[in-house]
Amino acid sequence: MGAKQSRNSAKKVDESSSTIQEKKIQERTVMLFSKCGASTFSRQLTNDKLHDKNQIDYCCHALLSRMENFDEFYSMDEEFARLKNFNQFNRIPRPREMLTRIWKHDEMRRILMEKYHNVWRFENLSLFMEHLLNGNFDNQLENPFTYASTKTTGVIISDFIHSDPIIGQPIKYNLAEIGGSRSEWKKAFICFENVYFIFFFCGLSDFHDNPNYDFEHEFVKFNYVFTCNKFHEINPNCRIIFLFTKPDILQSKLKRGSIYDIKKNYEIREELKQISNENERNVINSIVCDFFAEHETEYHIVNLLNKEEVNQVRDLILSGVKSRFPFISKCLRDEGKWRQVLFRILKDSKLGDISIIARGE
Repeated sequence: MGAKQSRNSAKKVDESSSTIQEKKIQERTVMLFSKCGASTFSRQLTNDKLHDKNQIDYCCHALLSRMENFDEFYSMDEEFARLKNFNQFNRIPRPREMLTRIWKHDEMRRILMEKYHNVWRFENLSLFMEHLLNGNFDNQLENPFTYASTKTTGVIISDFIHSDPIIGQPIKYNLAEIGGSRSEWKKAFICFENVYFIFFFCGLSDFHDNPNYDFEHEFVKFNYVFTCNKFHEINPNCRIIFLFTKPDILQSKLKRGSIYDIKKNYEIREELKQISNENERNVINSIVCDFFAEHETEYHIVNLLNKEEVNQVRDLILSGVKSRFPFISKCLRDEGKWRQVLFRILKDSKLGDISIIARGE
């Protein structure tokens, strides 16, 4: 009888220990405002893999649909002409084959290089095609949605587990990616509790757009959330973090001769002096200063397609330690040799924001 009671007691102790162990896994909410890489960041954090080969066709279809008004293709590809004539670009039968055929056609590819930036980023298309032709999507080495994602609407929920180095326990982070119109995201974001992080995203690659409507919309959203007392009362521990993305595309555009022209003049921020190239440093300094004109918060500059960089930023943020200096993408810290073609200083002659035309050597 005593032995039976002992076994029952031991069983209860084991069950109790198991329950306590389960309770030790804390949960925290991470909010991502959908824009300029939020979906890519989410997929990198969750290690999202390709679940269905049809997803490759879906991404190819999304990329082709952006070419519908490229009338130059009409006489170069019979299937393109047929789809155009019958208004069937919403149901392309073999999107992978068609996209590959267009990409391998010298003249059509030249037109893409000239015009695709009007509908999307040619750099992303180029990376997508590189992975597609090398079989990286088929072999699940890369996720096609990382390079060909569509606009997020509503709220997308995912999660990942990360070990906290301070408390020595795993924490489950629930990612809530919020998209939609201004009225939609304002209703959604106020509903969340236990929010530890809010991420905003700004694409550096659009630096030459004037006016830059994406920049302006994100600026309004950031200032609204920053000053929303109701949200901060519910989530007093929330950290607002800004990720400036696509530094590699900004770099390639400047090297190809894109012009940046802005009337404001800022002193170079101390933390940005580690950007090796003067042209890149001036442009990024202007964008960062513009964005934090009213409110300033923690920020990092990261290439979201680089898994190693995403992991470094993740570890830096989730460690709970607020670094004095932001993470800056390796591509900006590497010394670049440029041949400067034009360098026009503004009226007050301060070495601040300028108009630049520069080409890589």
